Amino acid sequence: MTAFGIGFGVASLAALALLADWYGTVGYATIAGVLATPVTLAKAGAPLAPPPC
Repeated sequence: MTAFGIGFGVASLAALALLADWYGTVGYATIAGVLATPVTLAKAGAPLAPPPC
């Protein structure tokens, strides 16, 4: 269980570092915001979804 948590932690940090490395620091906030928007909308709308059968 601990390795699972460490894996997710490292993956989230690596994703941010790769994003900054690929696109630079100038547009980092804009690109990160665009990438995070669908996830945020899905999390916000999840309670409104009907329960699975």
